[in-house]
Amino acid sequence: MRYKPGDKVRIRTWEDMKKEFGVSVGSDIYSISHPCWFTYEMEKQLKKLNINRILTIKGIDEKFNTYQVQEINGYLTETMIECLAPEYKEEELITNRFEILDL
Repeated sequence: MRYKPGDKVRIRTWEDMKKEFGVSVGSDIYSISHPCWFTYEMEKQLKKLNINRILTIKGIDEKFNTYQVQEINGYLTETMIECLAPEYKEEELITNRFEILDL
């Protein structure tokens, strides 16, 4: 398995997975190479969190070659993951508008 617990990964877009795998009658995406669904409910959770499609690997199920993630309910396969996400730093909030102008 390519990723390990604690890794931050970027999830492929719904449209990208839909093009490759198609959509079931229930509006879910089924990865044929691994018996795993990326559900429309998972997509809604991602959008609601507004986290730029970046999730944290929580655990690995080697029997089914899937990853459990922290931020949403469900499991992912490597075919659903775009890449290892780059390191993101929390942006420092500007608390004083004069800081912007360097006054």
